[in-house]
Amino acid sequence: MYKILFLLIISLLMPISLCAVTITFSDFASFNAATGGSASLVEDFESIPNGARFSSFSQNGITYQALSANLAIGRFRTDVNPSNIVVADGNENYQLSFQSGVTAVGFNTIMNSLGPATVQVFGNSGSLGSFLHNHASTQQGFFGVTASEDITSVIWTSNGGGSVDEGIDNVFLGTSTIPEPTTPVMALLAITLLYVRKSNK
Repeated sequence: MYKILFLLIISLLMPISLCAVTITFSDFASFNAATGGSASLVEDFESIPNGARFSSFSQNGITYQALSANLAIGRFRTDVNPSNIVVADGNENYQLSFQSGVTAVGFNTIMNSLGPATVQVFGNSGSLGSFLHNHASTQQGFFGVTASEDITSVIWTSNGGGSVDEGIDNVFLGTSTIPEPTTPVMALLAITLLYVRKSNK
């Protein structure tokens, strides 16, 4: 009977162990706390000439790839942010790809008033979620995400960015403090196994 119970618990918990856990943040302080203070600024785009255009470029361990209109780097929204930001020549739709070991990604955001942007997050297991992001167009915001597995890429897609730019600035990378899903599962299985052995004595 106890063996049957043990096998049943395993069958119920195995799908859970395969699911990555993601948490999103709308402020840097909470995001940084979730990384144990490990989040560091790796790119502010100030080394790139104002007005530069690319289909793709790599810098500081991140590859930026235009998925439609060319990327544009510059001071395009000085009403909100006086420094260089990443936008596009049309509607923003671009991807940031990361090296292994990144489990926390964050960046400042500049929105228009035409609707939310979409942030798609991908990891080793595939899609980790698609999130709508929005805030007042008169101020700079923040989007951050942590995951229990490596984050391999993020796609930023604007709403109406071809009319009024929606972009990102100041990319932060770090290590999430979220445990791997298998950790609590394996701990529970170990406790169950000990209980079964004790009950069989």
